[in-house]
Amino acid sequence: MPWYSLAFEIPSVEDVDTLPSDLTQGLIESLEESYSRLWIVSSSDTPGYGLRAETMWLDERYPLVAQRPFDGDAVEVDARLYDLPLSGD
Repeated sequence: MPWYSLAFEIPSVEDVDTLPSDLTQGLIESLEESYSRLWIVSSSDTPGYGLRAETMWLDERYPLVAQRPFDGDAVEVDARLYDLPLSGD
């Protein structure tokens, strides 16, 4: 199973968007060709965490199978599992 780190995206005040970058969207969509599941782990110590651009976009596109917050630290960490469509669907 490959592992990817998404680039930090820090929007300006004028450029706040609720969509991940085209690069991030393309990467995630390319996974549909080879994989049936996608894990995404988000952390509050990353820029743009509060915007939730990636998770909101994923929630609109793919079924959420499981979600688990990790407690016990000052940093919030959230893991989410999505089902990806079979290639050609």
